[in-house]
Amino acid sequence: MKADIHPQYRDVVFQDVTSDFKILT
Repeated sequence: MKADIHPQYRDVVFQDVTSDFKILT
């Protein structure tokens, strides 16, 4: 998983994790 291949992949995952974290808390 390289940033140059999927530059927005980490951002999407980060948003998903943040959303889950907000829901769980």
